[in-house]
Amino acid sequence: KGSLHAIVGGNGAGKSTTLKAVCGICRPYRGKVKVLGKPVEKYKSQELFRECLAMLPQDPKSLFVKKTVLEDLQEMTQNEQDIRETAEICQITSLLKSHP
Repeated sequence: KGSLHAIVGGNGAGKSTTLKAVCGICRPYRGKVKVLGKPVEKYKSQELFRECLAMLPQDPKSLFVKKTVLEDLQEMTQNEQDIRETAEICQITSLLKSHP
């Protein structure tokens, strides 16, 4: 818990395909994909993203389409208190009202 991992590689190396398999969007050609010891297909639809995964695209600006950072984050969790507490821990509270 609390670890951060990155998948990096050249064009065509399979980064996107790997992430799609981890997220349950596509099945691997062979082998099995597990997250936290549990097969990916056993997770409910959004459970993986809420509990243990986050993805950052090459163009992070494509993630932000709402009015403020806070509104964008509320798309992922409706608990504004959690958002504010996390922002305070990360010392980015002032950014919540900004427009990305």
